[in-house]
Amino acid sequence: PDAAQPGTALEVIIHGLPRAARVLGEPAYDPDGLSAMVDEVRQIIKPPLQLTEVDCHINDQAFADTALNILDDWVAKGVVQCEL
Repeated sequence: PDAAQPGTALEVIIHGLPRAARVLGEPAYDPDGLSAMVDEVRQIIKPPLQLTEVDCHINDQAFADTALNILDDWVAKGVVQCEL
C-alpha cells in the first residue's frame, strides 16, 4: 500500500548512530547530511504515521522502552490485537 495505515510508527534515532556515521573520517560521517535528513523526516511524516524521536543509541534501554510504550499503546487502543 502507498499510504501508512493506523498503527504505523517510525522511531528515529537522532544521536545514537553507528560509529561510521558519527566519527570524523569514517565513511558515513556527514553531520550536515544527517541534519538535513532528520529535518526532512520531520516535515514529511504526517498522521496516521507516528514519528517518535529518541535521543539515544538503538541498543539503549530508552530505545526499547519507547518502542514498547508505542506497542503497549496500540494494544490498549485495539490497533494491535494480542492474545496472551
